[in-house]
Amino acid sequence: LLQLVAIYTVVDWAGTSDVPPVLAAVNRHGLLTFVVANLLTGIVNLSINTLKVKDFAAIGILVVYVSAVGGVALLADRIQAFIARQRHEPQREKQS
Repeated sequence: LLQLVAIYTVVDWAGTSDVPPVLAAVNRHGLLTFVVANLLTGIVNLSINTLKVKDFAAIGILVVYVSAVGGVALLADRIQAFIARQRHEPQREKQS
């Protein structure tokens, strides 16, 4: 999943904008990103003794955490784009 997100980010970002899609999605969906990040922080803190985790495992947790938060922001962006397309399609059919 992480590889797919990375590939999507690079392909979508190439030549279209100065801002990577993940950062743009986080910027557009700030409240959702904030809530998801806080929920994931709580889940990690309640389920793992973070003071006793080895370095390699901690890096793995951070990678999963950042990927999940970024993935939710990208998913929200795609859902918003899908809803916007659905709203405009009936208007095109009426004009035809």
